[in-house]
Amino acid sequence: MEITQSDLEQALKTFARELRQPDAITAAKQREEEVRKLEKREQVIRNAYHEEQSRLRGQQMCSHKKRNGQTLFAGQPNQDGYIRYMCLGCQKVMPPVKATQEQLTGGVNAQDANNAFMWNLDEKTILQWVEWTNQNHPLPKVAPRSTDISALPPEGQAAILRLREQKEALLASK
Repeated sequence: MEITQSDLEQALKTFARELRQPDAITAAKQREEEVRKLEKREQVIRNAYHEEQSRLRGQQMCSHKKRNGQTLFAGQPNQDGYIRYMCLGCQKVMPPVKATQEQLTGGVNAQDANNAFMWNLDEKTILQWVEWTNQNHPLPKVAPRSTDISALPPEGQAAILRLREQKEALLASK
């Protein structure tokens, strides 16, 4: 029986391929590591969802007022000419409001005790300003940021299901 050059090359390729394959112990460790990674990703998704729900509950419960009745909303005019008010208690960010020329040059002081209107600033008033802004000075349409997780529940559930399927497939291949 004579071995040809192509037979020898094929045998060497097969041998090299088998050498690259991990042994049973290493393969098991790699599968376990992959399962741990998938479980960790699943937990990260769950944690993000629960943190978002907790943040939203806190914002719903917040009165946006200090004990003395003063507003907790603060804001400043940005370079685009809009003010984005935020509650200093619950970190709720309100939609943008068009700033006046006075606010653009002098700033916004919602914490001014001498200004009764700003002292009593509330979410309802800001939302009325937002409605006026949208009618008279509409913002340019911008795609939502990819870091926005407000739509997490349906997508998060789908991601978790995909991760579980991958994990089950890895476990089944043991």
